[in-house]
Amino acid sequence: MRLKPTVGAAFDVLLTGVRRLGRHHPLAAVGLVIVIIMVVLATFSQIGPFSIAPYDPYRYDAEAVLQAPSWSHFFGTDALGRDLLSRLIHGARVTIVVGLSVTTLSLILGLLIGGSSGFIGGRFDLIMQRFVDGWLAFPFIVLALVLVGVFQDIGQTFFWGVLKVIFALTLSFGFWMSRIIRGAVLSVLVNQYIESARVIGCSNFRIFRLYVFKNILAPILVLGTVILPWVIFTESALSFLGFGIPPSEPSWGRMLFEGSQITATDNAWWLALFPGLFIGLAIFGTNMLGDGLRDMLDPRMRRAVGGPL
Repeated sequence: MRLKPTVGAAFDVLLTGVRRLGRHHPLAAVGLVIVIIMVVLATFSQIGPFSIAPYDPYRYDAEAVLQAPSWSHFFGTDALGRDLLSRLIHGARVTIVVGLSVTTLSLILGLLIGGSSGFIGGRFDLIMQRFVDGWLAFPFIVLALVLVGVFQDIGQTFFWGVLKVIFALTLSFGFWMSRIIRGAVLSVLVNQYIESARVIGCSNFRIFRLYVFKNILAPILVLGTVILPWVIFTESALSFLGFGIPPSEPSWGRMLFEGSQITATDNAWWLALFPGLFIGLAIFGTNMLGDGLRDMLDPRMRRAVGGPL
């Protein structure tokens, strides 16, 4: 009997949040629209009756090689006669899957490392932080390239390619996140209610679950919104360099690389313009949305944290 009021109340809260976002952060509202469009493209990109792609992104057409944008091919075709718009729509799968997966898994890894290190403290914290220092001493993009390159020969399918990229970026971003999460944990542990909980006999697990984790949840969510555009950028950079996703699979970074090579010789400007535009819009949308959510969830962290590069 209470299901409808509960669902209605949740919808009203969501609608109020969206209106507030659009009123106080118009760019964040624009970013939300871009993210929603990306999710729709990734969801309905599969070949079939519900696909929104106008053509099969894998179908070669010798008679349509390097056609400029027209009514039959809105974004033109590539060197193999494949419709560029269809391949860009399918490429959204990689961006969404890698972006959300890496962000989620990196937050979990950062919480495990940074949360345990800051909460336990002592020699354990010292050893863990020296290990993190050594890991972060390597340039970020170089570290991601090495991690993907180590497993380059394991599997050449789309699934294994995406899995390798997710694994490499999770390790790269997770250790960076752990440093920020550790600082958030330490800032909570200095409060008097933590000492009071210990005096009355609360276990360490209960203290962390009820008093520490709940107080760092908002900064963790903020951190996720900060890291998402960096994940999209890094995945595109890896694909541009030919790592991770198989070349036959649609990927915005790989399409940008191939388009830049062909544009230099055949003046096919559309092959580099539209993939670069999609990457730029994805980074802009997630960045603006993250900036607005960051101000709403935790105004104290506005522009307090930067990127990992």
